[in-house]
Amino acid sequence: MVRAFLNNIGHALRKEGAFSLTIDLKGVTFSILLAALGVCLVLIGAVQKLSVAGADVEVTDIRFRLALCVLGATLLVGASVFQIVESRGRRDDETAQKATKSPLESTQTPAAPTAQSFFLTVDDKGVASFPKSVEGAVRLQILARTIVNLVGQYGQTFASLAIAGCEVQILIVDPASESARHIYGNNYSLYMRNAHTALTHIIDLQKRYGDRIRVRFFPYVPTVSIMNIEHRDAAQSFVQVQIYLVHGAIGRDRPVFRVYRTDPWYNIFRGEFDSIWKSFPDADVASAAAKL
Repeated sequence: MVRAFLNNIGHALRKEGAFSLTIDLKGVTFSILLAALGVCLVLIGAVQKLSVAGADVEVTDIRFRLALCVLGATLLVGASVFQIVESRGRRDDETAQKATKSPLESTQTPAAPTAQSFFLTVDDKGVASFPKSVEGAVRLQILARTIVNLVGQYGQTFASLAIAGCEVQILIVDPASESARHIYGNNYSLYMRNAHTALTHIIDLQKRYGDRIRVRFFPYVPTVSIMNIEHRDAAQSFVQVQIYLVHGAIGRDRPVFRVYRTDPWYNIFRGEFDSIWKSFPDADVASAAAKL
């Protein structure tokens, strides 16, 4: 029956004329090829005579036909085993790749960083004290409203920096500007007291160390204070930024963060200081203090 069916196919193909068979070997695995060969051997052994496109394959020896059938069946079993092994190997590879996948390749959305891990206050352990931060600095740049706390508490630190040859540049709000009336909210009298105290300390430093302590005034209401500390080792240089709030945190509780020189944002804050510094001349601190 099978032989008759295949013979009919062969006669039909011959009747239709020559035909072409295109085989795309892309994606054909060894197990598929092995299975195809096994099927061919089983068919040849089972039907005795096979006709395809005018070509006859005939095997009359019953023992040889049985041998072909056994060999074909063996190849089919072998193809199944190879297929199972290949599938298991692919599953193991996929599992290993998932296990070794880097965090950057993870499809899970990383947890958003908290503000607490970024913002500090001047009293937090993550922010070293002013004397410790500026130790060994070759340049100190400060932009602030009055720097009354710094020069009041750390006058000796400024003196040590000047003696060591550190260049100190201080930018503070011009006491004679309209902005000075608004930087402490409605408490202008508090600003006046702080400004006078700060200028008095600066006058004393300039009398002793001259141009090593330079001061310039600017007529703006600063939104942040900027302290740029430069070291001979550029990697140790950083900018410390403190945010000014009108009615929120005040004094030493204002949010603080640091940006090191290796970070692109360092140049942004450093550039802010430099652009303002270049826009104004050195201040006559003694004359400004006398008017307060």
